[in-house]
Amino acid sequence: GSHTFSGCSSLTSVTIPDGVTSIGRGAFSSCSGLTSITIPDGVTLIGDYAFFKCRNLTSIYCKAIVPPSTGNYTFNSVNATATLYVPTGCKAAYAAAAGWKDFKTIKETQF
Repeated sequence: GSHTFSGCSSLTSVTIPDGVTSIGRGAFSSCSGLTSITIPDGVTLIGDYAFFKCRNLTSIYCKAIVPPSTGNYTFNSVNATATLYVPTGCKAAYAAAAGWKDFKTIKETQF
């Protein structure tokens, strides 16, 4: 559903379970305590404002080979400071993808 964990300050690290294909609109918006998120490889869509104002998010691990589609302001105020970790060989795709290309730091990793 939308705004599932919106404004939850006690959540610090989230691993979205395998089998999930989309992250709802505003799902984690304003989760001020969130520092790390892992997105499974089956995710194809991340909704508007999903990580909006997650100011303390420092690490995003996205296992998807193809960068998931993103909505409006999905990573607003996150992409300047967080490190995006993507599968080995996928950095160029993320660096060119709408919604992902604004991350200042993209690193490849073996998941």
